[in-house]
Amino acid sequence: VTTIAQCRERLEESRRMRLGSLEMWPETPDLANVYSPYKGVGRIGAMERFLLGLKHDADHLGQIEDIVGQAKAARIT
Repeated sequence: VTTIAQCRERLEESRRMRLGSLEMWPETPDLANVYSPYKGVGRIGAMERFLLGLKHDADHLGQIEDIVGQAKAARIT
């Protein structure tokens, strides 16, 4: 990703993927259906899995802020 347009396209793609993942849920999800992906994590269900995806998105906000700062600095010089 090297242009603002490409960045916007990627962000829109990410938004569509998050919204699309909600469309995969059945009308009445079985929220008791859980699994333990590996030792020490505990049980994860549909809501936890979705929230983990949102946390993953939020974890990138600092990265995006840094990139915007670099782009602004490059424009000034």
